[in-house]
Amino acid sequence: MIGSRIPRGRIARMDSAMDVIVHLGAHRTATTSLQSWALQNEDALRAAGIAVWGPQVTRGGLFAGLMKRPEWLDAEDERIARASATAIRMQIDRLEEAGTRALVISEENFLGTMPHCLEQETLYPDAGARLRRIVAALGPHLTGLALTIRRYDGWWASLLADQGRRGRRLPDARGLDRLARHPRGWKRLVQILREEGQGRPVTVWPFERMVGRNHDQMQAMLGTVALPDGLYDHGRAMNAVPTRSPSPFTLDQRGWMMTRYLEDLAWLSVPRPGITCFETEPTQDHGQPGAHPGWPTEEEGKSHDHEERGLGEARSEGAA
Repeated sequence: MIGSRIPRGRIARMDSAMDVIVHLGAHRTATTSLQSWALQNEDALRAAGIAVWGPQVTRGGLFAGLMKRPEWLDAEDERIARASATAIRMQIDRLEEAGTRALVISEENFLGTMPHCLEQETLYPDAGARLRRIVAALGPHLTGLALTIRRYDGWWASLLADQGRRGRRLPDARGLDRLARHPRGWKRLVQILREEGQGRPVTVWPFERMVGRNHDQMQAMLGTVALPDGLYDHGRAMNAVPTRSPSPFTLDQRGWMMTRYLEDLAWLSVPRPGITCFETEPTQDHGQPGAHPGWPTEEEGKSHDHEERGLGEARSEGAA
């Protein structure tokens, strides 16, 4: 079964000299911008021994059976998932044989989808079950996980604006209060990454301080594998102007959410085994909690972030 666990303690590559890092997004943290930047620089990265699989690969059939909502899985999905796992490992073996030093797989829907977060009124409610399948499919090839986090009021406001444009039903006042005060947050998600990654290292950075810095984000994931010189930074030319989205939350709710985010940053800023954090020190000025009617954001691009491409909360999702 594809969801079966790798034995505890087997946290790194067993027979591979190539790093394989899964970048999990999250949604609404300029993940599409990073993916587009990598695609723009694909030739230069490949020449330096760095491969990147973005949505053009993960949603192109290679991960079929691995990105469906866990409660919708059936025997046929499991059969497809096993075949996909075999194909994925063969592709990784080919990259390694060709001299590739690192593979970054960037796919925010590995965590879940925005409609499901909205439906359940919480942050990636089935991330653990979803991630378990990805980890099992990659097997011993997988060497690390990466995540971008964002302050809660800005993240939820951006998600709600996106889903509203798609015609989805948005939360009422009670629902908004649940979003603001729900205890599940980034700290728990990072813990899930450590648990389901079975001890593999996790890299985390905040959207607010790394947005537009695609080079720095990629280097954070690659560690000692150096990026080549002269990479084109399309983030300076496309999607680089911050926009403001009206906040649906009250001043009190924004203050509550900001407090929780600062607590997350404080937790992440303390050195912890297996967790590497970049620019998460909570001591810098974030402004007064709840003081911003809308948080400056670099919104996601439109090329990859569409549930309509087979990744929505419908049973057709199984084809993704």
